[in-house]
Amino acid sequence: MIQPQHNSSTIQWHQWTEEDVKRAIAPFLQEGVEASLQNVQRMFSVQYDAEVTAQLMKALCLQTNCDLQQRHALEYMYMNAFFQELLDMIEKNKASSNQTNQQWAFIYELIWNRIAKKPDPNLTLQQIKQLTPLDEGAQVLQTFLIQYSYFDLLAYGEFGNYYQRLVDQVSGIDSPFLSYYFQLRLEDFQFYYHWKRNEVIIARKHAFRALNKTMSSFKKCHLHVALAESYSITDYDQAIFHMNEALKIADHHQFGIRDAIRTRLYPFVSAVHQEMEGVTTTDLPEQAHLAAARGDTAKVQEILDDFESLTPFQEYYLGLATQSVRLLTSSYRRLMNEYGDYYYAMLPFQELQRIKTQNTITL
Repeated sequence: MIQPQHNSSTIQWHQWTEEDVKRAIAPFLQEGVEASLQNVQRMFSVQYDAEVTAQLMKALCLQTNCDLQQRHALEYMYMNAFFQELLDMIEKNKASSNQTNQQWAFIYELIWNRIAKKPDPNLTLQQIKQLTPLDEGAQVLQTFLIQYSYFDLLAYGEFGNYYQRLVDQVSGIDSPFLSYYFQLRLEDFQFYYHWKRNEVIIARKHAFRALNKTMSSFKKCHLHVALAESYSITDYDQAIFHMNEALKIADHHQFGIRDAIRTRLYPFVSAVHQEMEGVTTTDLPEQAHLAAARGDTAKVQEILDDFESLTPFQEYYLGLATQSVRLLTSSYRRLMNEYGDYYYAMLPFQELQRIKTQNTITL
């Protein structure tokens, strides 16, 4: 068995030189050597820490000339948040003479554009549904991207139409390397599927499972955010714990999500649980939410009156402030019927129940 070469397994990544990296990955780039990326990653992880392993795998993926590994490198770069290198691999696969590689490049370009350019999800949905997958991997990626598009459209009710298809497709992947990352994606999807159905115990099981499996700091950060949201209504302490865990990672790596955590999620949870001392935000809807929780009806109306239309959440904020059964009912019905979001529909529902109990009804 080929073994990775390096003079020390204890030095940190910042101490590595370019020559060190070349020596470590060279055995796996030799002509005729077909060690799978899964086996290479396992070898590296035995000898080196997680950061060094990730960086060496990135370097290997960028250098490989194997068609299969070039396709799998796309998934590796994406799932480990090596986004510049993902763009490099997209271009490399585009230039390949292999049509399957070209198709994978097309799919990952759609995935990247979704993150970076935020196109109309309906357009992405149209483009990906028109695709005829050339292999099982492309088939799985197609289904995932369909789901991501419905997520962006806030059409959570569509998730159930693809649940079993995804489970079956992922279980049919032969490559251990690809299967590992697709299983992580599936755990992520299963979290959102069950969370939006207000099946939070099952949802968290999938999130914790993914958290224990992934080696990606980017993924760990987003999973902690997801867990914080799953506790946002029911458990303030747990929500804050997972937000803080996410912020530690996001601040260390300068992930963009740190701003959303501070300006949207933290004030949202604070308002829901009436823990608002010293809490401020630059986000206008969450300013309205905080004002509603503080009983400042005039402030809520001042903010939301400038909006052309209100989301179900903003209807809830205004309904909470004015104790309007009409607005709270509209918020509840839209979250249930338009979004398929049974979890957050609890907010207007609980307020409606409280109003009904206290008989403080306002139309």
